[in-house]
Amino acid sequence: MRRRTRDLIAAEIAGRRSRTETLLSALLRRTKSSATLADIQALIFEEREDRHSTEYFCDLIALFNTRHGSVDIDEVLPAIQDAWNYFPHRRFRGECPAERLLSRADA
Repeated sequence: MRRRTRDLIAAEIAGRRSRTETLLSALLRRTKSSATLADIQALIFEEREDRHSTEYFCDLIALFNTRHGSVDIDEVLPAIQDAWNYFPHRRFRGECPAERLLSRADA
């Protein structure tokens, strides 16, 4: 039973990650940003503990404010929060925060 629950949660995490990638890509296209999904993933992956997460959020939000257009903060912020929670981080050995919570629940 526990293995099945873990597999279901892992599938939900993968689904959330996929939906977030799709949404971020669409928002980047809409703003004609020169940034890519890979840029967002790299910024999150390279996150360091010595820099506050709000600094990263500001950097991520700035990717969507271009001279060609911008998106409303209420639209982009939930996507960025999901990216932060569901994209891998180097300091978590390639896991995302949601996966870390899942592994702690198993311990």
